[in-house]
Parts: sequence; C-alpha cells; structure tokens
Amino acid sequence: MANLFMLADNHLKQFVRWVNKYMHRISDNLKFDQKISTYHARHSFATVMKRKNVNIAFISDSLGHNDIKTTENYLAGFTDETIEQNAGLL
Repeated sequence: MANLFMLADNHLKQFVRWVNKYMHRISDNLKFDQKISTYHARHSFATVMKRKNVNIAFISDSLGHNDIKTTENYLAGFTDETIEQNAGLL
C-alpha cells in the first residue's frame, strides 16, 4: 500500500511540475516581472477567500491542510500586506 501512495505522490509532483512549466511560459509571454506558479495560485485563492471573510476551516480544507494552524500561518502575512498597502496610500 505504501508503494501505491508513493506512486500517487510522484504522479502529483510530476503534474505540478508540468503545470508550473506552462504557467512559467504564460508569465514569460505576458512579460510579467515574476514567474507565476501553482504556489501563487494557492496563495491567491487563500488570500481572496480570507478577504471575503470565508471561514478559515473551509480555506484550510480547500488547501488540503491537516491542521488549521498551518492555514493560519499561511495567511499570517495577509495583515502585514494590507497594512503596507494602506500605508502606501498616505
């Protein structure tokens, strides 16, 4: 059974690498300053959900986190980001 999980994990990692490869191509074609990846997509999803006041348990489950503390840590920078954005308006 452990071999089956390792096989599934390897397939998932290969798929993520494949998706990131094409996301990098897209960011290059659009002349973005930064390459985009599945990490950016996950972070954007979580940030948008938090800004819309979605329950953190839902966000945690959607990201596949086993512990809500992981999600809280993942979103911890959100407050600092908002403070910096608003400070820039002054």
